[in-house]
Amino acid sequence: MNTILYLGTDPSHFLAKGKVIHCPVIRLVPKEKFDGPFLRAWEDLEKYTHIIFTSKNAVHFFFEIGEKIFQKKIALSEKKLLSIGPATSHALERRGYTLFLEAQESTQEGMAASLRHLDLTGSYIFYPRSSQARLHLSSFLVELGVKHQICDLYDTISDLSRSEELSSFVKESDEIIFTSPSTVKAFFEMYGSPPPTKKITVIGPITQEALQKMGR
Repeated sequence: MNTILYLGTDPSHFLAKGKVIHCPVIRLVPKEKFDGPFLRAWEDLEKYTHIIFTSKNAVHFFFEIGEKIFQKKIALSEKKLLSIGPATSHALERRGYTLFLEAQESTQEGMAASLRHLDLTGSYIFYPRSSQARLHLSSFLVELGVKHQICDLYDTISDLSRSEELSSFVKESDEIIFTSPSTVKAFFEMYGSPPPTKKITVIGPITQEALQKMGR
């Protein structure tokens, strides 16, 4: 049986593919200090016409933080919800929401391409994200000239405390799965380049690009 080392936060989609060793090399840390700009972005929640979600983690922290701020459950029934891809869509659908749009390509570029085909006259877009998010989509919203707010919900940090067990798990595994550029960065910080004997699987073209920049 193939032994898979999964470096992301949720290995559930890979459990049927073999023996899975879950070693999350990143930690997701929600923002705890709600300063002026942060709160101002949330004050307009009722006014937003569209909300863009670019990961299932953004969905999770959006509801967790929003309910902490407003001290009640958030209802988005009148909002147009845009998802970057299937995993994000599933996270929203599990909460009972119907999607307005899912990007055809699960990247910020794919989301931008989808937005370009919409009539956004009079729209007001909310884009909650990771503080480590790439800048392509935020720059595109500025270029598009559409009214919007961006809010960094959480930080993605390398979990350096796992360095020792990561080394052990790499030896045991046949395949290593990188789920995001953050997992690539963390792995190289904690271990270095993956052994050439290991099968490398990446989730998405942006993760592939990050790995190539590291020489793999």
